[in-house]
Amino acid sequence: MGSSDHEVILTYFVPVHKKGSRSEAKNNRSICLLFVGSKVLEEIIAERLTSQLDSQHLLSPRQFGFRMGRSAADLNLLLTNDWSNALDQGRRTAILALNIAGAFDRVARNRREWRLAGAAEGLPG
Repeated sequence: MGSSDHEVILTYFVPVHKKGSRSEAKNNRSICLLFVGSKVLEEIIAERLTSQLDSQHLLSPRQFGFRMGRSAADLNLLLTNDWSNALDQGRRTAILALNIAGAFDRVARNRREWRLAGAAEGLPG
């Protein structure tokens, strides 16, 4: 095995500070820096796995996240249609929306605001 064989799976996890104390893990977001070979391999595996799951009908038809040809807009249309039909039929309909704190935290777009750990030293910034 040459040294390039190991580079395919090598990954750097870089913590980026969000807020609060830097010593608490919940206040840092991990960013994964992969080598190109890892990204290509991941894409191949994901494509084959998804194809297998689809061909065996192992995914719910109501699974919209991370599926080709399905979007959040498609899900909203489906749900709105289901709710409208239920109301038209006189059925009780309840809708619960949750806002999960931190689910969509942003990573600073401006590189000057990023605080990278020592693991990122020497990487292009």
